[in-house]
Amino acid sequence: MKYLTSGFILFLSLPLVSGILAAMETRNLVDNIPLTADARVFARFDDSLPVVVNYFTRESEQAIIALYQESYGKPSARERKRGRLTVSFIRENSDIRIVISEQDRQRQVDILKIK
Repeated sequence: MKYLTSGFILFLSLPLVSGILAAMETRNLVDNIPLTADARVFARFDDSLPVVVNYFTRESEQAIIALYQESYGKPSARERKRGRLTVSFIRENSDIRIVISEQDRQRQVDILKIK
């Protein structure tokens, strides 16, 4: 009976442990996304993929691009449309898109991490 009770408790704790591990894995998805030192995050959706983080910064467009190139390497694509610059990176099987737009003498940075 003692072994049955121990096994039952272990069985009941598995969903809790797997939930904690899933949360840690998702947190790692966001922890791996660098932000500028003055980032003012106004939206963060990081409980599952795709991960989305949006923030404002006073850093220049060049400084923002340099930050992400330092972390992710050479961009796989770069496109400017309607005043927004989209820079795409592929790193460790992740598709990461950084969108930079001008907003009242500061930049809005939208990060989308797929896969």
